Amino acid sequence: MPYRQALAFLAQHKTPAFLFGDRYLGGRAYFYPALVAVKTPLASLVLWVAGLVVLLANRRRRKLAAFLLFPLLFFLSIAVAGHFNIGVRHILPLYFFMPVVAGAVVLVKRRWALAATVALIALAGVSTWSQYPSYLAYVNEAFGGPNNAYKLVSDSNLDWGQDLYHAESYLKEWFPHRQVALAYFGTVPVEPSVDFFSPSHAAWRRFGAATPHVIAISCSWEVYNPTLWHQVVRWAGPEPVAQVGHSILIFQRP
Repeated sequence: MPYRQALAFLAQHKTPAFLFGDRYLGGRAYFYPALVAVKTPLASLVLWVAGLVVLLANRRRRKLAAFLLFPLLFFLSIAVAGHFNIGVRHILPLYFFMPVVAGAVVLVKRRWALAATVALIALAGVSTWSQYPSYLAYVNEAFGGPNNAYKLVSDSNLDWGQDLYHAESYLKEWFPHRQVALAYFGTVPVEPSVDFFSPSHAAWRRFGAATPHVIAISCSWEVYNPTLWHQVVRWAGPEPVAQVGHSILIFQRP
């Protein structure tokens, strides 16, 4: 019963969503397949496709392919049919089965196939490790990497409030004597005693009366408070002057 209730919730409950710069309400069928394309290392995608081709090319292996693909497609179909377009974490079961499919490339008993497989695994590792410590904001190279992430995805694909203290260090170093307004998306309390930070809501309530010099805003507000986001863009222009951990953008009036 709880499982059926959860499925019904996913099918009916509509949430704000963001993909490729487009904010919308509810679900779109291509959302989760697009997330797989955006947030999976390119080398891993190549290995998955190659493994699937190896399995399907041999008639005796097709039953094995069906066994592996059924749960994968089952979880993906539930996500695609729902209106809960939030994070790639909702389709994590795919990542349990897809590497097994990729492993089928070892059935090609050729030296070049083994060498290519090792090279692709190494490339996938390098692509991931190179984005330390901002793994949550991972975007593969074909989509511009994590510096482009805020233009493509949001919420738990990018921003869970993880960069608050990084922002504090950054702003103390680069804007030590400026008035900074903060719109923070997260659950960590923002202490009003911090010199350049004000509590999120208080800062924006007095935005019109006391214009700050610098604005630090979490990327998720583009989805959950577009009015606030557009206010910042009108004030400072569409491009931030800096990113902090890829989930907090720094705006400054030109």
